[in-house]
Amino acid sequence: MKRIFEKDIFGLIGIVLISLIVAAVSYPSLPDRIPVHWGITGTVDSTDGKWAIFFYPLFMLALLIFLRILPKIDPKKENYQKFGRQYNIIQLVLCLFMLMMEIYVILWCRGMKFDMGTAVMLIVGCLFIVLGNLMPKFRVNWFCGIRTPWTLANEEVWYCTHRFGGKAFFCAGFLMILSAFLPAPWKVAAFVGEGILLISPVVYSYFCYRKQNPKP
Repeated sequence: MKRIFEKDIFGLIGIVLISLIVAAVSYPSLPDRIPVHWGITGTVDSTDGKWAIFFYPLFMLALLIFLRILPKIDPKKENYQKFGRQYNIIQLVLCLFMLMMEIYVILWCRGMKFDMGTAVMLIVGCLFIVLGNLMPKFRVNWFCGIRTPWTLANEEVWYCTHRFGGKAFFCAGFLMILSAFLPAPWKVAAFVGEGILLISPVVYSYFCYRKQNPKP
């Protein structure tokens, strides 16, 4: 487990520090209320005090601590060594996602009124594509991946489900990026398609398990 906890940790901490510095430097010039949520139409529907800009580095730090603890307490902790690189990439991508969201909020407060809904869909779409590429390398564990009763009960079902899930997540990410540029009525249809793609690995795991363990 030592390699997983040490590899890339300085880079991850570096991103947290960058986020904290960006928040601290921007804080004095931010308005008293900053946006924290946007509606489907792209308009701000929730604000908070400007101190909320520090939520991003603090959440990032808490997330990293949490993700570093999980391999220690997982009964299948030895399997993390088999996909340690992918596990580190997930942490890196999540940190970069939070940093981008922080920068988006700051730019918005400085007068750049872009469509936040489109920006978030583009980022989340890229996140799904990255996860889709990493997923086939995941090994059986209790915290990371498509954890259903059937994948956790059978290692071969886990492997097959994550190969299928990787393709499903990749397609969902591509569809989400595409939907960011579609008119509103088509966005709804795209969201339905994305939901089906994201749920499909769970359904697939059941039928894959039943195929390998037919009922008597």
